[in-house]
Amino acid sequence: MNHRAFTFTEVLVTVAVIAVVAATAHLILGDVTTAVREQRATSDIDTLNRAVKIYLANGGNLDEADEIGEVLARLKSRVSGDEIDQSVGLTSQLIDPRLSTRTVQRPNGAQTVVWNAEDLRFEFGQSDSSEVTEIFLDDGIAENEGETDERSLAMKYASDSGWIWDYEDRTPANTNVGPTPITLVPDTSSPSTPSGTPTTGTPPSPPPAPAPPSMGTLLPPRTSVPAGTYPIFDYDLAVSLTDPNPAGSAQMVYSLDFGAWINYTGTIIVPEGSTLSVQSLALASEWNDSRKVDYAYEASPAQLAPPRILASRNQFGYFFGRTISVTLANPNPAGSSDLVFRLDGGPWQPYAGSFDLKRDDYPAGVRIEARAESSDSPYWSPSSTSSHALSVAPVDLAGNTNGAFTNPIGPAGMITNLTESGLGSSSYFDWGDDVRRKDDNMGQLKRSSLQFNGLAFTDIVEGNRFQVGSLDYFNGSIYSDTGANAVTFGINVAMAADGVAFGTTFNFDFELINTVNLEDPQDPWPDADFVRLANPTSRERLYIGDREYEFQLEFGETTNKGFALFDEFHVLEWSNASVNVYGTFSEVPSSSP
Repeated sequence: MNHRAFTFTEVLVTVAVIAVVAATAHLILGDVTTAVREQRATSDIDTLNRAVKIYLANGGNLDEADEIGEVLARLKSRVSGDEIDQSVGLTSQLIDPRLSTRTVQRPNGAQTVVWNAEDLRFEFGQSDSSEVTEIFLDDGIAENEGETDERSLAMKYASDSGWIWDYEDRTPANTNVGPTPITLVPDTSSPSTPSGTPTTGTPPSPPPAPAPPSMGTLLPPRTSVPAGTYPIFDYDLAVSLTDPNPAGSAQMVYSLDFGAWINYTGTIIVPEGSTLSVQSLALASEWNDSRKVDYAYEASPAQLAPPRILASRNQFGYFFGRTISVTLANPNPAGSSDLVFRLDGGPWQPYAGSFDLKRDDYPAGVRIEARAESSDSPYWSPSSTSSHALSVAPVDLAGNTNGAFTNPIGPAGMITNLTESGLGSSSYFDWGDDVRRKDDNMGQLKRSSLQFNGLAFTDIVEGNRFQVGSLDYFNGSIYSDTGANAVTFGINVAMAADGVAFGTTFNFDFELINTVNLEDPQDPWPDADFVRLANPTSRERLYIGDREYEFQLEFGETTNKGFALFDEFHVLEWSNASVNVYGTFSEVPSSSP
């Protein structure tokens, strides 16, 4: 057996193997946080795959190694004693002999290490069961030289020859022609003893040089956006990859946050706080896969922008527009935030879509407040609070009035201008027979009369009375049983509210009261006749949309020949007086809860 020194090539390969063994000495997949475990596991699998390549390059064979444990056993083996001195490559263990496997329970879909027997490489994937395989350092296993392994060496050192490689002299079949040539045959099998003494003469030439080395290792892909910290408003980032290698030599792959590898086909969307891993995989045997490169993308925190409060109108209308629809608009990036709101300082509540507010629920108006809150992201802080006030519009009412008397009621001898003319209705109404008779001992006669004069109105305030017109009353002298006892007075109101024109008629019954004349010169008022509103409340109802309103009529100030209570208007005998007529408009409270 010849003892020999290491060649320069062996020294370089040995240094590389020492680095692999040192790296695998720290390989462990358990008992660390998930993110660190996944990142470290990916790096360790790369280390194991480098050991596999070295093992195969030095004559190792993994054809029948189907399980992870079998592969590790081969990597922990060394060349058998019969071949160790003839081996040109590495002969020792390629990984730490303490490296072992175990089966542990993990949730379904947990990441695990698998052996791809077809491609002869370790891979990092997801388990389809609750049992996964972990690789760890078993300190209970003492470091030893391991089992021996027969390897198919492409080239061996000589066992008997004085040259580097063994050779044999061979005699050509035609021994009668020329001198005997010397042919060198490298021994690629186990050492053997020559059958005769080598022929003397010119020393043999070395064998042909080995095939040229591979073209090299691929370069990793380049990213369009360098790793670093960017404003959160810039996310998600659109990152593209560029292949720096010769066309057709590589397939670019990537993974996000150490997940599954994906073939690169187009722009990659990278969220904030993510790690983008890239690698070039060889498509031809003369190239090696590139190293894996990780790019970390962080974000600088920012405050969310406040939401915009959009209302269908800014005031609750009186007749129309009593319901307001409110929508909150989120100006922040999609998925970054959720909106909350509150009404009149009440509790905050999540915003799920447009909502309606009604005047009935907020008779004094309402203030809406809203803000944006982070959707479980450390990069966003809550926004400031935006607010919007909805007020209550007054009675936006303007218009004019006119009145008409209809349907007089009285005794059989009743005489009125309406019955005589057949008009049916008029703003002027008189009653009684004033035609002098032959046997008449009465003095001067003249019919009693009423005249309504309408007015225009504007800027009406709910609950406050406003003048709708005036009523002129002449208290005449007529024959008995010819006058009217009552008449219907209709006040026609033409209105415009919230830009919408509409009109209605409120009907009130007037009682015409003729008193018995006492003719007391010291107190003429007991002889005064009067008009009285038949209904003491003097109210009429109006419906607009689904709301109910009421209009109240009353008497006000008079001239000096008359006086008025709210529902009575008195005028002295043979006198004329005028009274102001007032109306009050108000909403009837809803009976619904």
